[in-house]
Amino acid sequence: MKFETDKIMDEYFNYLRHYRGVNEKTIARYRATIRDVLSYGVTKKGTDKFLKSLKKYKESSIQTKIVIAKSFIKYLYDRGYIKENYLANAKAPRFQRLPKYLTDDEFKKVIEGMNEYYKALAIFLRNTGLRISEYYNLTKKDIRVNGEHVELRIKGKGNKERVLLIEKKLLDLANEYGLFENKRSIRAIQKYFNKHGIHPHLLRHSFAVEFLNRGGAINQLQAILGHSNIAITDIYTKVTSNNVVIKTF
Repeated sequence: MKFETDKIMDEYFNYLRHYRGVNEKTIARYRATIRDVLSYGVTKKGTDKFLKSLKKYKESSIQTKIVIAKSFIKYLYDRGYIKENYLANAKAPRFQRLPKYLTDDEFKKVIEGMNEYYKALAIFLRNTGLRISEYYNLTKKDIRVNGEHVELRIKGKGNKERVLLIEKKLLDLANEYGLFENKRSIRAIQKYFNKHGIHPHLLRHSFAVEFLNRGGAINQLQAILGHSNIAITDIYTKVTSNNVVIKTF
C-alpha cells in the first residue's frame, strides 16, 4: 500500500505522544531512523537493505535503531498499511554498556572543589549506593539509630522497600550539613554535580564496584542496591578487579 511519508510519520508520532506517552526528545531521536526506514521502502527488500545499512554504526546505536524500526513497522502492519511485519524476526545485537565508576582517589579529587553541602551529599551517596530519588524520598521517620549503626528504610523502584544498614558517622555527616532538612531539588543536585563532571548514578556505580572489590558478595550487593534481578547486579562483576593483577611476562 502506498502512503505519504510525512503523513504517516505525523500519524505515528501522534500515536507515540498520546497513546504511548513518549516525550518530544525521544520522538526527535526516532525521526531520523524512521526516515531511513522509509527511504529504503517499506517492503521486504527495503527493510533488508535498511538492516544491512546499519553495519557502519556501533553496536549500541544498531540496537537502538532496530528497536525503533521494529516498533514502526509493527505499527504499520497492525493498521493495515503493509501486509507483512517485515522486521518481526530482526534481532538487535546484544549490547551491554559497562558502568563507569570512580576510584577512591578519583572521588576525593572530584569533591575537593565542591561546597560543603554537596560534598557531604556526594560522600553520602557514594557510601550508600542510593539512587538520587531514594535519597530525596528519605525522611527522618525512615531512619532508626541502633548504637553505632543506623537503619535506613528505603523505598525503591515499584515502591519496593528495603532496609539498609550504615555506620552512624555517615548519618552524623548528613545531619551536620542538613542533607535531610534542607534538601535541594533533584534537578539542582544533578546540575551541580554535572558542573563537577559527575552524576548521582556514577556514585551508585562507584559504591557497587568498591563493594565487590572489598570482597562483598553479589547477592548482598543485589539486596543493598534493590535490584529485582541479580542479572542486573552482575554487570558490576565485569569491571571489578577481584584483587588480581595481570603481570607482564
